[in-house]
Amino acid sequence: MLEKGVYDRPPKIPYPDHVGFVKENPSLIGQLLGENRPLNVLELSELFFIIERNCIGLVLLKGFLQVVKDREVSDYFRKGKKLSEKQITAFNKIIMEDDAFPTYPVTMEVTNSTESPFSDKLLVFFITSSNAVGLSTMCHAITMSTRKDLGVQFAMFVTEILKFGSTGLDLLVRRGWMEEPPQKKNNR
Repeated sequence: MLEKGVYDRPPKIPYPDHVGFVKENPSLIGQLLGENRPLNVLELSELFFIIERNCIGLVLLKGFLQVVKDREVSDYFRKGKKLSEKQITAFNKIIMEDDAFPTYPVTMEVTNSTESPFSDKLLVFFITSSNAVGLSTMCHAITMSTRKDLGVQFAMFVTEILKFGSTGLDLLVRRGWMEEPPQKKNNR
């Protein structure tokens, strides 16, 4: 897979030769105004896996766009594709600025079929569900990073992901495709 260029390897850092300890707690002002330090392994892994998850989403959306006939559903999927591409580009840029190699999406898995094996309802539900997972992983990435630029970048994408998710939820509700989850009954 490496020889054919279809396997993405996560960025690597040199194996540490000693254990280092934080000597002082940086002030908030210093964090906001100071220079960015190199990425640590937690930040690097979060960036890599966010990119990988978005690459998977990109492949799915590309395939879904080929088979969906409904204009509104197609527009929703295009917005998702654009959001995935934007995240891949932004986070690859951060990785490259840190002198690591970027991750490239592989879209050759998508066939040229235009016949959908699933209903538009199922496709939209799948993307909105995947969006919820993407939101939770982005929020997890915020908690793992101590670099100010990453926190800001993650937070900006959280708002975009929430907006995209809201659009999908609205689409499901308006079409009558959103089933109500079972609820506890009042004993009154």
